[in-house]
Amino acid sequence: MGYPHDLLEAAHSFLLVEPLTQAILRRTVSTAYYALFHLLIEDACGLWGEPDHRGRLSRQFDHKRMKEASAATAKTCVKGTELWVVSNTFVFLQHQRHEADYNLARIVSPLDVVECLGGARVAFQSWSRIREQPPARDYLFALLFRDKS
Repeated sequence: MGYPHDLLEAAHSFLLVEPLTQAILRRTVSTAYYALFHLLIEDACGLWGEPDHRGRLSRQFDHKRMKEASAATAKTCVKGTELWVVSNTFVFLQHQRHEADYNLARIVSPLDVVECLGGARVAFQSWSRIREQPPARDYLFALLFRDKS
């Protein structure tokens, strides 16, 4: 297990903290998003042939670009397929993270957190089954680069 899996487990462990304050609930949502964010970046960088460049390459990924690519991918997939689950969950979790981190007028409920954690876990499982497939590899490429063709 690597950093993304550690993040997902950390997000789950936050729910064991008492009392479940807004700070803990918000941090859990944010960490669930970052777990998926780093999972995708880790696999994308793993495709890069020069291992010494992977750390620098990982810092080139942009949240906005990744959201746009994920939304576009989700629109082209059949709803419910594993690539749809991953790309749609990425968009969902990024939105939830923005709400949790920046919309302090909104109350984050434990149910919101459970939905985010469950979505992230399912996305991890789906990704593990498709990560070697050409459409998944194309998705990773799209997370970093715009297709100009």
